[in-house]
Amino acid sequence: SLSPTGLTPQTKGGLWEVNLDTGNVTDLGEAPAGEIVVSLDWLDDSSLLGLTDNGKLVSYSLVTGSWTNHGGVFDQTTDQRYYPVGDLVVVSPREVYAVLDQEQPSPNGVSANQFLGQIDLTVSGANAVVLQQYRSLSSRLIGLELDKNGELIALTEKHELFGLSAVSPPTLLGGVAGLPPTTTGGLAKIPVQLEPSAGTLDFTITITSGEKVDIGFGNEPDYE
Repeated sequence: SLSPTGLTPQTKGGLWEVNLDTGNVTDLGEAPAGEIVVSLDWLDDSSLLGLTDNGKLVSYSLVTGSWTNHGGVFDQTTDQRYYPVGDLVVVSPREVYAVLDQEQPSPNGVSANQFLGQIDLTVSGANAVVLQQYRSLSSRLIGLELDKNGELIALTEKHELFGLSAVSPPTLLGGVAGLPPTTTGGLAKIPVQLEPSAGTLDFTITITSGEKVDIGFGNEPDYE
């Protein structure tokens, strides 16, 4: 849990930085109007984009330590206001995806009219379009992220994983076992890459009962 440090009042929403190595928590300050940020993703290399429970788009600059309020999320055609069901994903300022609802989700987790929406952050007002409706799903889509192929995946409160498309219904991919009961949260991918080593021809792994196996790999045979 996050303990108050004086910057963000206990009754207000804010942003905290958690060092996973040391466990240290830094309070970065209260969000605009003290609203609770329920969706969060990187907007660019130095700023974050969030969506509050009251349906306001806000960004935070890691350079200046300041917030910017970008206003609400409104349908481009009907001017209907939308609210977040869960997470959001930023592809670019003009291409932000979020699972939305016409009403703020109720405390018991009901969100009967959830849908996938695309938001254009460069537009003030009338900035969203509805892509796909998800009335058939019995659980809220609270997590959202892009997979390694650039496709949207979503996590439900029941820990189901769905593939989402702008042009077709959701596809059940499976589930995640061992998670505690979840009503809020999100998904995040960790960037990884392979580091080549010209001097390493093989490596050793330890398997059951302490036995060791040497494994060689590469694009050249490990022999002369």
